[in-house]
Amino acid sequence: MERIFLNGCSFSTDRKKTAGVLTFPGKIVADYFTVPLHTLASAGRGNRRIATTTQIWLAQNPNFLKGVYAIIQWSTPNRRDYTISKEINREGQTLKWKSWKIHEEKEFMKKKNQWDLETELTLHSLENILVLQYLFQSLKIPYVMYEGLDCCLTSTHEDVKSLLNQIDWQRWFRPKINQMDLCKKNSWVCSPSDPHPNTQGQEEWGEALLQWIIKDIEKQGI
Repeated sequence: MERIFLNGCSFSTDRKKTAGVLTFPGKIVADYFTVPLHTLASAGRGNRRIATTTQIWLAQNPNFLKGVYAIIQWSTPNRRDYTISKEINREGQTLKWKSWKIHEEKEFMKKKNQWDLETELTLHSLENILVLQYLFQSLKIPYVMYEGLDCCLTSTHEDVKSLLNQIDWQRWFRPKINQMDLCKKNSWVCSPSDPHPNTQGQEEWGEALLQWIIKDIEKQGI
């Protein structure tokens, strides 16, 4: 392993300005292995941005593909990402992203009385999860995925289940458990009004993730 690539939302960033939380799981892993951390994590953004910016990073950094280990922390499918004209330079990328939340379109949704929201949310997550899973597999990049926020993989529709069955759960840390719910359950949050993990919540998740990766590296002989 020569470097860690990390993508996610605010659960994969520090919160030193707002809550004094200086660490996060990807940093804990990179610090342990003493390798560079290339991060595209962005607060408030969703899964489309995670999938797309990861694809761009892999395309723009072919020299990094050998020796990279990817950590993907999924956000919620309730967030819908779009690009805006303002540019920002992050890991060589100039696309700037914003997000809107699906509950902000309640009036539109009410007019669509046949909208199957549960299936829609599951499909939105699957579209992004599977595209990265297949890409990592094709490039032979070791990776781990996990839910920072709930990915809503709950649809029981037969067609959707056929896609759910394509997920390689062997590459998931704590399948079907998300970090936010675990931290709320154990009171590892910044405050009652801020459900972001506090230092203990980030350290607990990060140390457990690190042990998962150590075992995975030993198994793969990386």
